[in-house]
Amino acid sequence: MEFICPVCDCEVPAEGNEKAGDLLVCPYCQAPLLVKKDKGKGELTLEEDY
Repeated sequence: MEFICPVCDCEVPAEGNEKAGDLLVCPYCQAPLLVKKDKGKGELTLEEDY
């Protein structure tokens, strides 16, 4: 499973066992990212964690 960084549009590799609330770090821009569940589609997405 891979995510796209909302800050720099770089691919963020993931292990595949991520769940809502997990924290990831973009390997390119080092932005802290929070895994969120999209209410409409039920898919996991990333959001910048300030």
